[in-house]
Amino acid sequence: MLRVRKRCRQILDDDEYGQRALEWVWRSCYYALVSRIRSSVSVLSEHQKQWSDRTMRMLTAELAHLAAQHPTRASLLSVYIGDLHRYSFLFFTSERDRGLAILHYQQAVAMDEKSGLALNQIGLMKQDADPLAALLYFMLAHLAEQPFHGAYANILALLTRVSSQLSEDEHVIPLLTHCFASFRALEFQEYRLKWFDQMHTDLGSHEGKRVAMQVHILALASATLVTKDGKEEARAISAMLLDASTAILQTVEELAATVAAMLMAKGRRRRQASDSSKSPESEGWEERRVGSDREFGRWACGRSSDAEMETEDVIELSDEEMGDEDKRTDKCNNELHEAKTLLTALVHFAVLTVKQLYAEKTPAAVRFSFEHFSQRLTDMLNSLMLGESSDKAEQNLCCVEHVNMPIWYLSTDDAQLLLPTLVRRLVDTAEMPISFDTFFRYAPISSSKDLVMKNMAKLRLACRAKQEEARSLLPVYVVPEDEVVLERLSMLRDLVNDRRMRVVIAEDTLRMLDKIKKGDVRAREAIRWLQKGICEQGDRLEMRKADSVAQCAEEIVNKSRANNQLIVAILTMDILGEQYDEKRM
Repeated sequence: MLRVRKRCRQILDDDEYGQRALEWVWRSCYYALVSRIRSSVSVLSEHQKQWSDRTMRMLTAELAHLAAQHPTRASLLSVYIGDLHRYSFLFFTSERDRGLAILHYQQAVAMDEKSGLALNQIGLMKQDADPLAALLYFMLAHLAEQPFHGAYANILALLTRVSSQLSEDEHVIPLLTHCFASFRALEFQEYRLKWFDQMHTDLGSHEGKRVAMQVHILALASATLVTKDGKEEARAISAMLLDASTAILQTVEELAATVAAMLMAKGRRRRQASDSSKSPESEGWEERRVGSDREFGRWACGRSSDAEMETEDVIELSDEEMGDEDKRTDKCNNELHEAKTLLTALVHFAVLTVKQLYAEKTPAAVRFSFEHFSQRLTDMLNSLMLGESSDKAEQNLCCVEHVNMPIWYLSTDDAQLLLPTLVRRLVDTAEMPISFDTFFRYAPISSSKDLVMKNMAKLRLACRAKQEEARSLLPVYVVPEDEVVLERLSMLRDLVNDRRMRVVIAEDTLRMLDKIKKGDVRAREAIRWLQKGICEQGDRLEMRKADSVAQCAEEIVNKSRANNQLIVAILTMDILGEQYDEKRM
């Protein structure tokens, strides 16, 4: 076995066969031994358990040494080391091994964010203690560039298992279970309303972290369902989040305004307590600067507000004043943290769902809602990068190493550290109507469908303008005879639809059609067309009282004023002879 292991190690760095060789070494040399221990762990004596524990430690140390020798395979080796710690936790229930397993999985994600294997393993470690976080990791594993193919089955199994173990105020998992298992629009509306009520309650009680976590999971669920042909379910969840984004953005704006007011008040107190002499103009400028650049600009750098607050002017305060100042600082930091956490969730939602909410075949109402959301999101991002901080934001958006935080931060209390990373992805997404050039710009993208509709509308308007122009130059009236109405009804329809001529039917023609309608199908069809056309197209088809077609034409000419020229044409099936006198009109 040792000889096989040494031979395989020689090709671990090979681009074509290295990963396959490492997987073979893991299965045959490490996992096989772990499986033997697992099969008999329940009947092992205390001495045998100690031996098994030492063996697991030895295997872990060996893989760690192998990772140091082959840095190109360090990510996969970190997963295997985490697996050994996970098995040790399952065999011997050591919390230390559980923590080390999660730590090595997180390290693997940080080294190779394309692979979904490590994300799936983190979900396995968290599914008992935190089902929501486990769902998040399983979905991330399924949506990774190199997805873990068992992640979707883990999602379904976890939803089935935890659905009966929920508290009354938990509405996300029942909603997801409904969407993944048996979706019905009416039942979904009930789950939707319950989640909305709970979301508003959480926002009002400053539970922004909980709301943000639910937004992350719902956005990931929508993207996951799209990959499994659940487009209706995915669109329902995305539309629900679009509606919820209004309340969440409003909360972020209120928190940002509160933080700005606190910082401005703190600046006033510092100036009042200091002995420095400043002009009123400089004080007003400094007040605005404290409220914007020094605090809100830190979102792009991902830094805590405490570090720079310590560099302010040192002012002697009493113990009571110091305690009040600390409370105000803590409240300011907490509200700023909550605002960033909620904003991170909204940016993540936009990145995940832009392709389904802003695609070519998306309904116009959904597309409009997403554009409105994108515009408000753009305004919010711009409001958090004023003055000097815009230079820091631009630097971070252009330098990947400054903002490339691992995705597992989503489930931690520091999820807002992912904001620069997610904003970069937002700007780099081609379908997203948000760009960045010194500041964020909202630029809606017209779909090909919209362009076709606009071009068709332009052509229709141009055609109608030509028709109206022709009618205004010299009006043309057409009076058909009885035989024409019977034999050439389709031609009369075309004349009416052409809009350039007015078709006039003599009353005598209608009387004739009424007499023969019982025995002539053509007459009945002509009568129906006349009745419908006069009601719907009265500006192009009309009837006049006249005992003959010639009399009808003469009345049209006689009723026109002398200064209004027109043309009256009689349509006949016969060759013109002396039946009609030529008239100059």
